[in-house]
Amino acid sequence: MKKKLIKTAVLFISIVTFIALFAMVFGSANLVIAISTVFAILIYLSKNMTANPIKNLIRLVAFNVVMGIVAYISSINIFLAIPIDFLTLFMIASALSYTISSPMSTPFSLQYVFLISFPVSLEEMPLRLAALAASAVCIMFVQLVVNKDSVKKQSKIIIPEICSGLENKISNVKNNLNDELVDCKIKAYISRLKQVIYESRKDNYYFNNESEIKFNVLIALENINDLLSRLKKDSEADAFLDEAVALINSFKRSVKDCDVNQTNHLDPLFDAFFQKYNLDNTKDLVMMKLVYQLQCLSDYLNKMKKSDQINKKEITKNEQRTNNFKSTKKFKVKLSIDPLSRSYAFRLAFAISVFAFIVNYFNLQHGNWILFTISSLTYPFYEISRQRTGKRIFGTIIGGIIVIILFSFLQLRDAGIIVMVITLFLTIFFMDNYTYSMIFSTITAISSFVLVENSTNLSLDRIIYVIIGGACAVLLSKLVLPYQESDAEKDLKKMYDEIIVGFFNDIGSAQNYTDDFKHKIMNFMLFTGMIEDKLSALIKVSNAEMITSFIGVRHALILNIYNEYRWLLANKNCIKDYKNICQDISKNDKYRNTENDEQLIGEIISQYSLKNKVVVWESIEIIRSMNQLDLFKRASGN
Repeated sequence: MKKKLIKTAVLFISIVTFIALFAMVFGSANLVIAISTVFAILIYLSKNMTANPIKNLIRLVAFNVVMGIVAYISSINIFLAIPIDFLTLFMIASALSYTISSPMSTPFSLQYVFLISFPVSLEEMPLRLAALAASAVCIMFVQLVVNKDSVKKQSKIIIPEICSGLENKISNVKNNLNDELVDCKIKAYISRLKQVIYESRKDNYYFNNESEIKFNVLIALENINDLLSRLKKDSEADAFLDEAVALINSFKRSVKDCDVNQTNHLDPLFDAFFQKYNLDNTKDLVMMKLVYQLQCLSDYLNKMKKSDQINKKEITKNEQRTNNFKSTKKFKVKLSIDPLSRSYAFRLAFAISVFAFIVNYFNLQHGNWILFTISSLTYPFYEISRQRTGKRIFGTIIGGIIVIILFSFLQLRDAGIIVMVITLFLTIFFMDNYTYSMIFSTITAISSFVLVENSTNLSLDRIIYVIIGGACAVLLSKLVLPYQESDAEKDLKKMYDEIIVGFFNDIGSAQNYTDDFKHKIMNFMLFTGMIEDKLSALIKVSNAEMITSFIGVRHALILNIYNEYRWLLANKNCIKDYKNICQDISKNDKYRNTENDEQLIGEIISQYSLKNKVVVWESIEIIRSMNQLDLFKRASGN
């Protein structure tokens, strides 16, 4: 609680200071731009824009300035404003709807609503455009301060947390304890670091050396987490886990200390472990895979040592845009789910353009709150709009009642500034609780007008307009181009299977083992992680088992395919033999029947050596999963 209070206080002081300075420089007429800038800064902290800072800054400045010019043209004529507002908001919302749960377009669509709600004269336009340009500069400045070298900063925090989670999971496995909570925590950290790596790509595609190494470390840890749940419990496994946890702990400390060059003493520890549990002596296939992944961690530790001597920012290939780039871009666009983006954009643009006309035509005092409500409550899914509307209306009513009590019954009109400051602080403090934040933000907004308006009427106005705006958002989500969570679930599942089939088709082709193809595979792995996160967000009691099963099977499959790729990348001379083995496995029914596993394991152990054991068994698991999911026949050449 103390830490949260301090964090809230720092954020509160920063926001108030920024808004005050912005208003001093650009005038009170552009105060709304300061507010939308704060909103954009907070929302976009989750999106790293520092990989291409100059390019992104130019885009932001141009985007904001053009938005200001268009908003001014819209303010000239209320009838002309209808098509202008519609087209502008449609383009903003459809172009920037990168995520399902919280569209990245929200701060900019809200900014446009601010601009058309508080227009300026032609004489004031230069200052407004300067304010919009300054807004873009502020967004980029905070990006550089917070998100610069984000992979390095976050890896130092997150990877040790994942390792600690694995240590706890090993303890639970040994003691036959439920590890569901630990497992969820590990997966959450893995998902978080994947998002950081995804956002750090240059040109939304390329990975530098450091990102590549940290990504492969993350995949190795993810494999270890999955394999621990499958390890058979016996005395040999207990002894193995005791030594494995020591390696994981050592690896954790090396990453946490962020000085891998001082960890040479770890090499003998790793060597002794691999000598004892080498893949020739180990009979358990799950244990073999664990040994292999721990070897990968050791290799990546050595790569991290070497990376200190080279430029970590260096892109590991020629940055020419290739067919691989285009194929991944297709899925990047799809991650916004085209039907969802279009339906969301149409509903938002239609509602704002129509109600902006009504507010201006009838000159409704404070009617702009209808627009603010529609902008904040129009979500991609009908279900989210419905839930948020209820909470917003409830919060607004409670906040309105509190304002009436404070300023009408208690006659605290002179305390308006104090009330505003306190409630703004509480709004920030309860930012993660929508209902509470709406109560306090309502009091803050209304208090700003208390000194010059009748507080009771103003509160009632706000409540009425919020109800109108909320009802409009829900009805449009329900009736106009409706897109529900079930539609998103269907589209996401289809997309996941398309990536798997494409991944499988590419993996056995020798011509694909280039640096550029490496970037493509890493992008695909991150895409599947994002799809899993989005599907998990759609889980309800009615579909929990189905979605969990869908993710589980495909997650294991995609990890196996990526492990095959990494093995082939290190053994390119074995690609032809690998394809022959895969063809043999796919055509021989004995490999598909789990009843033959004991015999198959014996054959693999006797016929293959070292890492080949792992890759052969993973080939069997891949073919089984592809057949189980009815995907194998969709892969080319089969």
